[in-house]
Amino acid sequence: MSAAHYPSLFIIFSAEKASFWRLDEDKITELVNIEDRPEKYTDHEGGFSKSGRVGLGEPDILNARRAENVHQHVKAVAEKAAALWKEEKYKHLSCTATKMYSHQIAEALAKHCPGIQPKVLPGDYVHAHKDQ
Repeated sequence: MSAAHYPSLFIIFSAEKASFWRLDEDKITELVNIEDRPEKYTDHEGGFSKSGRVGLGEPDILNARRAENVHQHVKAVAEKAAALWKEEKYKHLSCTATKMYSHQIAEALAKHCPGIQPKVLPGDYVHAHKDQ
């Protein structure tokens, strides 16, 4: 990449964690991490989950709660990206996300970072070592 591409903001996204990085021509700096710890319930704690298959007409409450947690996490990541973008004028915004969440994070980034065309790349690198 030429110097015209730097600095860039890079996000490594998963359903429960996101890492924000600043990419410069000669170095990569980790900025901040966001981690979403979903609640864990058992049948004895009011989670309303039962083992086995959910029957027709029965709500799947645990999956609905997880979907809401992911939605809130995506929103928090997009808001943090917008805040970081405003702090320092980056040239590019890129993000890695699994295929399951790539569309959702792309929409949220476009909504919270108007005028920016984020590039979302497929991949699940949130647990990769920093040297990778």
